[in-house]
Amino acid sequence: MADVFVHDGATGGADGTTWADAYTTALAGVNGLAAGDRLIVSSAHNDQPGQNQTYNWPGTIADPNIIISADDLAGGSVVTYKVATTDQFDTSDGAFDQTHNCDGAGTIRFYGIRFAVGDDLLFNGESDSYFFEDCTFRMVRSSSSVISMGQSNGENIHYFKDCQFTWSATAAANSGFSFSINCNVFYEGGTITFATVGGQLDGFFNAGDRTNHIHVSGMDLSDLEVALTKVSNPGVVFEAHDCLINANASLSVGAVVNPVTRAFMSGGDDTAGNNIYPMET
Repeated sequence: MADVFVHDGATGGADGTTWADAYTTALAGVNGLAAGDRLIVSSAHNDQPGQNQTYNWPGTIADPNIIISADDLAGGSVVTYKVATTDQFDTSDGAFDQTHNCDGAGTIRFYGIRFAVGDDLLFNGESDSYFFEDCTFRMVRSSSSVISMGQSNGENIHYFKDCQFTWSATAAANSGFSFSINCNVFYEGGTITFATVGGQLDGFFNAGDRTNHIHVSGMDLSDLEVALTKVSNPGVVFEAHDCLINANASLSVGAVVNPVTRAFMSGGDDTAGNNIYPMET
């Protein structure tokens, strides 16, 4: 198991062994991984390939790939965790897709990584789990953007801890955004910042036909002025606990064919501090 370094400013041998010899693109770094390896990405890294990008992760449940944003100023092969200041996985143009694949029983863990979401940001896999902590998902396309969490078998879990979902100035007039979930997803902490975009969204936690459970806790949803969820699977359970919720938000999109089977809303305060979802619904 090895550490593989990525920094677009590196000028060495480009073999990923140290900061000086780091790969200069995220794609080259991923292609240089084996199961169990860590990908260490400079917190200031930003390569913009200007085309669709596909990342094939070799990690497994036994030997997951771990992706860490780190400070490259220490030099050598020193790894000092630092949340990203630039878009590290970025196709540079909102019209392009970014696809992450992990075939089989794989596990991928991202720490402090920042993604630019253009047309589609796809995390694929039938039996895979993705874990995100301190990550940022920044919408950059001037029309619709989609984050899609896999076509899972309904048994795996994707987990977001203290993550940020936000918009660039380019996307401020976004005509639509979808977070498509075909798995079981847990969110803990973090914020969603929509600025002027919020009223144009059609439900943030959109549950597909393979979703069983969406759990949200301790998340700042106060910018979300529309429906919290849009559900196509009538068997889904949606929970939101101890969240900051906009008083104008509703539980689900009104025209949904299959509403949430069970929804638990507890401890949710609006921006004035009022508990607006004190009981199970």
